[in-house]
Amino acid sequence: MYAVGSVVQAVGMATGIAGTAGQIDMAGVGYVLFFLLLAAGDGVLAISCSRRFGLRKGVVVLGVLGAPVMLGVILLAVPMLLAALEYREPADVDNPAR
Repeated sequence: MYAVGSVVQAVGMATGIAGTAGQIDMAGVGYVLFFLLLAAGDGVLAISCSRRFGLRKGVVVLGVLGAPVMLGVILLAVPMLLAALEYREPADVDNPAR
């Protein structure tokens, strides 16, 4: 899902919908290609494991739908927890006025 989002963002920048095509550089292209390669490898691994262990379709669907939900909960809950705890950087011992 992350790789798909990166590709959509790159297409949006290339077409001028979000940002400009001039903002796309080789580092950005490499970044997107790297995560596409990782996503493809993860898909191959997932298919291999599901075939090896003979997982039922329901378990596979639960994994496909549950993983993004769990990731979203983590990515939303951690920042909310940090905001609730009001994280502050440690005081600078050399500059007590800070």
